[in-house]
Amino acid sequence: MRILEETGYFNASLYSPYGIAGVETLGYEVAIQCREQLGKDPDVVVITHAGGGNVTGTARGLIKAGALNTKVVGASVDLTGLHMASDKDFNRKSFTTGHTGFGIPFATWPDRSDVPRSAARPLRYLDRYVTIKQGEVFYITEALAQLEGLERGQLEIHLLRQPFTLHRRWMKTK
Repeated sequence: MRILEETGYFNASLYSPYGIAGVETLGYEVAIQCREQLGKDPDVVVITHAGGGNVTGTARGLIKAGALNTKVVGASVDLTGLHMASDKDFNRKSFTTGHTGFGIPFATWPDRSDVPRSAARPLRYLDRYVTIKQGEVFYITEALAQLEGLERGQLEIHLLRQPFTLHRRWMKTK
């Protein structure tokens, strides 16, 4: 409220406590729907990780729903070798968010975001952090477009590549 009084505007950033609380509904709904449809809590939830708000909010929602044993996995597109301060490198990436250029720095220092005291605290909630390559994202996006008729675009569909890999590994150990 002090920021509103001092600046004259309300910051609705995903990193504010209000933004995080809004995302909590996603984690809560995932837990409830899994219980209704599968009769149990999800074993793992894979969440796009960039600034940490999505991971923090979803994980907090899972906790509020009582899904305390659900593993939280953050996933980012690996942009190793591309420097975000370089216009040339920046233009070689295909993702505006959900990549390691944001995911790694914000996991280790969330307060560098656009709010004075970020409410995003992904390291509190992450059980695992995984990365995927841009090519893998393009492959799974095209496969789903062809097989399921899903549209290509800014749908955070890059998350879908990692669950395929994690599921394959998980089935070998379960």
